[in-house]
Amino acid sequence: MEASIVCDEDPETRAVIVTGAGAMFSAGGDLRSFAAAGTAIGARLKELTAYLHAAISRLARMNAP
Repeated sequence: MEASIVCDEDPETRAVIVTGAGAMFSAGGDLRSFAAAGTAIGARLKELTAYLHAAISRLARMNAP
């Protein structure tokens, strides 16, 4: 989320390329975190997807491709 805000607010940003690498990159969910949520898994997923949706929406609306 923070990265999308930084890219959107920086007038020098001409394009954004989203890549993933290292320990913090994930192509899927954190299964341990999901299991630990127990019966609150629905609320946990809504929280996670809210941040993802906000970041993707910001990137989609910004002036740089």
